[in-house]
Amino acid sequence: MPEGVTSITIQAVGGGGGFSNTKTTSPGRGALVQGDFTVQPGMQLTVLVGDRGGPGAGGGGGGGSFVWTGVGDLTPTNLLVAAGGGGGAACNPGLNASLGQDGSAGNAGGAGGVGTSGGMGGAAGSLEPGAGGGGGIAQPGTPGDPGTNVEGAGGGGAIAGSAAGGPGSFSGGPGGFGGGGGATNAGGGGGGYSGGGGGGNSFAPCGGGGGGGSFISGNASNTEIGLAPIIDEGVVIISWEAKS
Repeated sequence: MPEGVTSITIQAVGGGGGFSNTKTTSPGRGALVQGDFTVQPGMQLTVLVGDRGGPGAGGGGGGGSFVWTGVGDLTPTNLLVAAGGGGGAACNPGLNASLGQDGSAGNAGGAGGVGTSGGMGGAAGSLEPGAGGGGGIAQPGTPGDPGTNVEGAGGGGAIAGSAAGGPGSFSGGPGGFGGGGGATNAGGGGGGYSGGGGGGNSFAPCGGGGGGGSFISGNASNTEIGLAPIIDEGVVIISWEAKS
C-alpha cells in the first residue's frame, strides 16, 4: 500500500461458468463481493483473478477470485475476500456462485464443498462420465466418476496450491483458473472458498455444474455480496483515496 493510504475498497468478481456448445442453457454467474478494509502504508496484498470456464459439450466451471494479505500462502486467517465462480452449463443451466461459504451441488451430480474443501465430482451414467468438482481454498475438487472406457473430468486445483482449472473430458470444456472443475457433457463445478459440485449423469443426463462458495472478512465494513451482472471473466478492483 502506498504512503498515505489507510483504507481501501476491494471488489472481487468470480469467473462465470462456461457455455455448452451443444445446448442453449446458460452458465452460472460468478459472485460479486465488495467491502472496505483498514490498511497500513507498506502493507502487501496478493490477488488471484478467476477465469471463465471453457466451452464444450458441457461448460467448464468458472474460477473464483481472491484477495489475501501478505505474499505467502493463502489461509482462512489471511483471506480478505473470495468471490466464487459459476457452474458450467450442460443439459441443465449451470448454478450461480454461492453467496455463502459452502459450494452448491451440481445437477444430478456431486455435492458442493463444505468449509474450505473442494466440490465432489459428478456421478457417471451408464456410458457418460461425470464432471469435476471445483477447488476450495484448502482442498482440490475431486474428479468426476469415469464412464465406460472414458475418464471423468478433472477437479479444480486448491486455491492455496495450483488454483488450476481441471481438464475436460468427453468433449467437455476445461475449468477456469481459480479452481474451476473440468466438464464432460455435464458442467464443471465453480471454484471458490469451497468448490461447487460437478454435474453428473446418474439419474438425469448431463447436469449443470454447482457454484463455488464466497466469503468476506469480518473486519470489512460497507460489505456487499451478490451476483455479477454478466457472465464473464473474473475481476478484482482495489481502490483508495490517499490522504495528504
